[in-house]
Amino acid sequence: MPLKKRPFLLLEVVVALILVALVAVPLLRPSVAMLLAERRAGQRLQMEQVWSVAQVTLLQKLYENQIPWEHLEGTEEHPFVDPALPAGYSYSYSFPGKYQGERERRKGSDTALHLKWVRIAVKKGKEQVVHTHRIFIIQAGAAGETAT
Repeated sequence: MPLKKRPFLLLEVVVALILVALVAVPLLRPSVAMLLAERRAGQRLQMEQVWSVAQVTLLQKLYENQIPWEHLEGTEEHPFVDPALPAGYSYSYSFPGKYQGERERRKGSDTALHLKWVRIAVKKGKEQVVHTHRIFIIQAGAAGETAT
C-alpha cells in the first residue's frame, strides 16, 4: 500500500517556530547584552576624551587670562565655547567652594596664591561627564591678572 503524504498544518509550523525562538532567545541574550554594554562603554570613553580636550582648553584660557577674575570668585556655572572643541557638546565650568590661600608680598607687589577647585562639565543629550580638580591660581598685582 503506497504511503500517502500529509501536508504540514499551519499550526504545526507556528509551534515549531515558537520552540526555536524559545531555545534561541536565551542563547542570544548574553551576546546582545554584551554588545549594548560595549556600546555604552564606547560612548562613555568618547565623552571622557571630549572632557579631556575641554579641560585643556579651559586651562589654556586661564593661562591666557581670558577668564575674568569674577568667574574665579563666584560659584555659578559659566558656559564656554571654543572652535577647538568638538561640535555637538555643551561645555561649562565653575569654581565651587571658597578658595584657600594667602597673600604674599614680593618686592612691593601684591601677589595672591589660591588653591581652587575647578568643575568642568561636558554634556551631550542625556549623557554628562563632570569632574572636579584642584588648580593653583596666582593673582598678581593690583590689576587682578591671573596665571595658573
